[in-house]
Order: sequence, then C-alpha cells, then structure tokens
Amino acid sequence: MKKTTLPTIALLSFVTSACTLSPTSAIPNEVSPEDSGKITNLDERRVVSDLTDSERSTYCDNQRAYMARKVGKAEMHRVLCERLGALSVPVPAPKVDAEIQSKCRAGADKCMSETTGYDTTCSFSAADKLRQCSATIAEYNGCYEEKVAAHKRWAEQGYCSTLRALKPGETYQLPPLPPSCEAIRSKCPNAAEVD
Repeated sequence: MKKTTLPTIALLSFVTSACTLSPTSAIPNEVSPEDSGKITNLDERRVVSDLTDSERSTYCDNQRAYMARKVGKAEMHRVLCERLGALSVPVPAPKVDAEIQSKCRAGADKCMSETTGYDTTCSFSAADKLRQCSATIAEYNGCYEEKVAAHKRWAEQGYCSTLRALKPGETYQLPPLPPSCEAIRSKCPNAAEVD
C-alpha cells in the first residue's frame, strides 16, 4: 500500500505553516526563523490580511516549520494521527476509559501505517484562510505559540490517553481556546480552528 503524507489538517489543528521570505520583506543580514527561534521573520506589526499571497504562504509554512521544530515531526505525526484516531471511537462511546483509549490508539495506528508523516508545507487552502485575518502577526503568533504548547503536551502524554468516558448527561467538548486565541477567533474567523 502506498503511503501518503498527512493532509494539512486545518480542521483538527491550528493553522500551521513554513517557507522562505519574499525578497521585498527580507531584512539584510537577518537570520532565518529557524536560527532565531521565532515563528517568522515577517514584521510582527503587520496585519495578516495585508500580506501578499506569497508572504501569506511563507507565513503559513513558517508556522508549520515552527510546530515541527518545537514538537518534532514524528511527534506531530503521532499527535495528528491520535486526533484522527479519536474520531474512530464509536458512537455511543464505550463506558470505560481504557476501551475508548484503545479504540483511539487503533485508529491512530492505522493512520500511522497509512501516512508518511507531518508535512511542513502549507496547503493553498490553509494559507488562503489567512486572507481575512485582521490580527497582527504578533497577535496571531501569540495564539499560535499557545497552540504549539498544547500539541507538545499531547505529544508528551499521548492524545488518546486524555480521552475519558462520559458520565450520564455529559457531551464531548473541544478543548477551550487558549486565552490569546479568543481575540483571534473574531479577527480571523476562518483561521482560528483549534489544532
């Protein structure tokens, strides 16, 4: 069976990205984002929707590369597969934590065997979602850094191991947005998905 890379999972992950700067936005003798530890070298005072198509693609790619640097490509592959594995838990869900976690891990293992890894290249659709974002790069980066921290925690503890059986009357809830992402939700309605 031919393995494919994991698709850009914007619906399951925070919009992420990484590339190179366009010649018009580069600063002479500037170090790369990888060397500086920053998400991007784009001017953080700029509004995301004011970026050119090329800069938006670069920014999106820079985010994905930052996620891979901070969490690890193999770890991100596992986290994203575990998040997909969580979708394979049958409804109604089993009543025992271990059974839910086992079903999640089985779905994650299937994903891991059918995909080749975490892709640090941003898809056009993910980059295009930044087109209507009125936040500054600094604001968006603050939210993104919190999303990266959440992914790092999931990588360390295993996303499937966080799943619990529901008590009567409970419903599954998405994790709350990090505080810095609440403002981004209204400023970037298409790009503020929780990763």
